[in-house]
Amino acid sequence: LRYENLRNLNNERFEFLGDAVIEYLTTLSLFHLLPNVSEGPLSIFRSSIVQNSQLFRLADHLHLNDFLLIDCPAFFIRSKCKFAKFMADALEAIFGLIFIEHSESECHHLLARLLWWGDLKLSNIWISLPEYPVITWSRHVLELCDAIRSVPVFEKLKKFEQSISVEFSFKHLLAKAFTQSSVPFNVFSCGSNGTLEFLGDSILQLTISRYIFMNFPNCEG
Repeated sequence: LRYENLRNLNNERFEFLGDAVIEYLTTLSLFHLLPNVSEGPLSIFRSSIVQNSQLFRLADHLHLNDFLLIDCPAFFIRSKCKFAKFMADALEAIFGLIFIEHSESECHHLLARLLWWGDLKLSNIWISLPEYPVITWSRHVLELCDAIRSVPVFEKLKKFEQSISVEFSFKHLLAKAFTQSSVPFNVFSCGSNGTLEFLGDSILQLTISRYIFMNFPNCEG
């Protein structure tokens, strides 16, 4: 795992991708496991997991310091902050490599193992994501309340689906995506779009990061 010595022969590009991978997988698990928690606390929980100090601890579990290639080892060992950051960067690079060579699932399993070191039960909970509860609730509503299809905004949502060539199974969730937090809770949208925005932001970041990584091979991280 080489650091900034020779052009394009260091881990910066994989680190760039791995950073997005770790944030996305953390977001995905938090989104599904904490369905009743709002966007603000979810963001705080995510930050506590993906920050460099936490990634350094995870990297230490894997003894990454035994494998680092650093220009001036003595300097970085003396500078604990720089060394911790390089350890975190190396971990992100590993996740980027696994994501490209293997799969998102492999990354998710490794992240779960590192986060819940030695606790198989918690690791399995982290990766065995339950169905989003609003989807289950929406199925029930759609079975009992077909009249909701006559709501004027429903027709607007159909036009939006046509404009992006995507049809959503649960219109309640689509309505939720357009609903601000100031709007009172109602049966049609089942709340505001805060948590969907929380998830969508990390999806966009990973999608764009992967595109840049794959299509601009000469760009450094």
